[in-house]
Amino acid sequence: MENNEMIRNILHSILVIFVLASCQNENDINKIVSNHWQQDSINCIVDFSSCFSFNWDICYYFSSKCSLEEINKDLGMQFNEFEDTSDRMIFVQDERVVYTQDWYYIPGKIQTGITFDPGIRKLKIKKSNARFRVEKKHEMYLLTPICS
Repeated sequence: MENNEMIRNILHSILVIFVLASCQNENDINKIVSNHWQQDSINCIVDFSSCFSFNWDICYYFSSKCSLEEINKDLGMQFNEFEDTSDRMIFVQDERVVYTQDWYYIPGKIQTGITFDPGIRKLKIKKSNARFRVEKKHEMYLLTPICS
């Protein structure tokens, strides 16, 4: 009986690990940028055109300073996943949202993830031109668009 219990516990542990691993978001922009940084922290450039498992045409960046009305106007459609306290990237394919990621910043807390130059309120970039220079500032990765 003890042997069967041990096998059951091992199988349960394997199942839990599998479920947790499958919950990892392969499209997480923080992880993508961090991985690029680890590969080349001297001249780090990330090309979003080949980083994601979904198809997209245009990505938008909106700082937390942008209103829902402004976002809807720029997207040309209704955006329903809105929190007014976050920066966000929205990826669009054939005039529909296919992926979003938000970054919430809490005053007094060490910030992590990615950010754009504070002077950039919003950004619209086609897939063919979605290249960014990456710099690490404390625990944040600063993305600067590369115009080509």
